[in-house]
Amino acid sequence: MKKNVFLAELQRRLAGLEQTDVAERLAFYDEIIEDYKADGVPEEEAVAKLGTVDEIVAQVMSEIPLTKLVVKKMKPQKTVNGGKIALVILTFPLWFPLVITALSLIFSLYVVLWAIVIALFAVDLALFCAAVFLFLSVIPLAMAKNVALIGMVIGGGFLCLGLFMLFLSVSLLAAKVALKLGGRFLLWLKSFFIGKEERKHA
Repeated sequence: MKKNVFLAELQRRLAGLEQTDVAERLAFYDEIIEDYKADGVPEEEAVAKLGTVDEIVAQVMSEIPLTKLVVKKMKPQKTVNGGKIALVILTFPLWFPLVITALSLIFSLYVVLWAIVIALFAVDLALFCAAVFLFLSVIPLAMAKNVALIGMVIGGGFLCLGLFMLFLSVSLLAAKVALKLGGRFLLWLKSFFIGKEERKHA
């Protein structure tokens, strides 16, 4: 892909951002391409080294705060269309409850996911405490010289320790999944705001 085609596509895909942000990004990637070319790398190869436009847009969106996109979206436009305002007001009883319901559902699912993660870590803690308690209880049992009971207690301690290690790996995996899903949702939300502007400029 040629540099001008790459930069034009990137500008189109980032149309939902502030113009100063878009200009900074374009200048940044233009400078990188020119540096590669100065080192003797062909233009198309230099562009390919940057990655795909999709990858760059995803990276840019992950760096831009969601609040900044929302504030830009809420700014009043220079040309106000009376018909659009009337349509929004008239359909408010229809779309507002749907938006609130959808957001509440998504939030509830995310809270449930983190509740499961917290519950798993609580089980981990309980198993670890049980293992420590069982190992410490061997000391008074050793004084009583009850070999059979000592063996059972040590076995129970190792069982709790093994279950602790198992649940710890599951808990860490669940936390990683929860964080990843949260990140993906945030990325989708940002792309929703940027995408609307992109469709206007297409």
